[in-house]
Amino acid sequence: MRRLETVAPHGVPFWKNLELYFAQQVGGRAAYLTGDFAAVERFEAKAVEARKAAGAEAVDDRRFLNQAVTWLALAQVRQDHIAEAAETIAPAVRFQRALAARNRGDRWQPQELAAALYVQAFTHRSRRAALLREVRG
Repeated sequence: MRRLETVAPHGVPFWKNLELYFAQQVGGRAAYLTGDFAAVERFEAKAVEARKAAGAEAVDDRRFLNQAVTWLALAQVRQDHIAEAAETIAPAVRFQRALAARNRGDRWQPQELAAALYVQAFTHRSRRAALLREVRG
């Protein structure tokens, strides 16, 4: 990733940022599997930055962005940074709920919403049971 970060793209840096997004996400998943949640947070924060730099206006782009946001918030929860995680995950949940209201058969979208709700459940003790029931659908 360090080498990719130093690449000077010719023209628009879209592809560089997109590759950085995917590389950071892989790093985040690997760090999660080893239990290094501080590293997960660093990787996923950089993935969010890269996805935003690549452009995140289209619905599909925002969905990819929110995947990184969900993992970032999960890493914050695992480090007991609950208030920060609540702030991080709230926009992703709002976006996914709005998308769910318009969903007409996309099979992945309910999973994306469930993941965001799962993380949000750990940031709101009083609403945890209701959020987890919603995750189970």
